[in-house]
Amino acid sequence: MKLFKENELEELGLFYLVNFVIGAFAVAMPYAVIYFLDTGLSFLQISIMFAIFGVSTFVLEIPTGAFADEYSRKWSVVVGMIIVGISFGLIPLSNSFLTTLVLWSILGLGTTLVSGAEVAWVMDNLKFNKKKKN
Repeated sequence: MKLFKENELEELGLFYLVNFVIGAFAVAMPYAVIYFLDTGLSFLQISIMFAIFGVSTFVLEIPTGAFADEYSRKWSVVVGMIIVGISFGLIPLSNSFLTTLVLWSILGLGTTLVSGAEVAWVMDNLKFNKKKKN
């Protein structure tokens, strides 16, 4: 019994990787509250951060989707994952609430660059590969 169909990893491997990273991000989010409490932030500050994250993703969803449609879904996903990675890497190094808040907002930007673009990118690749085979 094969785990993957023929050429499935070649066509969808990066999609699987991106979704694994997104899933890991989703699993880590509840622990973010504990982490931020441990760094000395108050519940109010943490609530503000999560509210700003929600607002930034809401406001940026359509512009980043337009960017992905206009330029490249692939680059939208790649840039989004880089932004998410850099934000996650810099958050532990921040030493003030304002810096953490800005990084958390930038994390929202990275999330919206990936959101939706990864599925559209996979669909484009599957359509292209299907045409190429015919």
